Amino acid sequence: RIRDVIEAIPRDHIARIAILRGRASSRYGADAIGGVVQVFTRRGAGAPAGTASAGYGSYRTWDAKGGVSGATGPLQFALQAAAKGSNGFSTIMNPANFQFNPDPDSYSNRSVSASLGFTVAPEQEITGQYFRSRLDNQFDGGGDFDDRTITVAEAWQVASRNRLAPFWVSRLSAGAGIDDSQTQTAFGNSPFKTTQRQYA
Repeated sequence: RIRDVIEAIPRDHIARIAILRGRASSRYGADAIGGVVQVFTRRGAGAPAGTASAGYGSYRTWDAKGGVSGATGPLQFALQAAAKGSNGFSTIMNPANFQFNPDPDSYSNRSVSASLGFTVAPEQEITGQYFRSRLDNQFDGGGDFDDRTITVAEAWQVASRNRLAPFWVSRLSAGAGIDDSQTQTAFGNSPFKTTQRQYA
């Protein structure tokens, strides 16, 4: 699980998004008092296949991504990597603004996600997932300093799903989510890092 850094999760890795309404603090932590937005990364299915694409646009904006996914016998797998960036432009154009800095405000992002599943027997499955993203985003803060926020989001999980009886499905899981953010300005650095571990 990754909290509060949804902007660091590129859509290239997202398979689907689900919204859980209502209180869910017992499972997702004290902040889940009104609901949870669940972002699911891609998993392997179907015949093994690969994808790749690249693009280029204004302000030297570029994008490149690729991956492989599929299933063969009892094994399901998916691996996706992406990178993007842009020279950007200055977000504050008025020189009278005390935050004005004429340099372009660029950004860059590097990300990877992986999923592996193994079906031991019918309805007996072991899975593992990993995700990491690094976002470097510049902004205007005044003067000649190159203000920026660097955010690293990382998550992993291993799980076992087993049907023990027609009326009983057991699921065991362990995982962690790490949010590591640092804002760098002329007035100093502001680090923020949280680690959440979950066992269920």
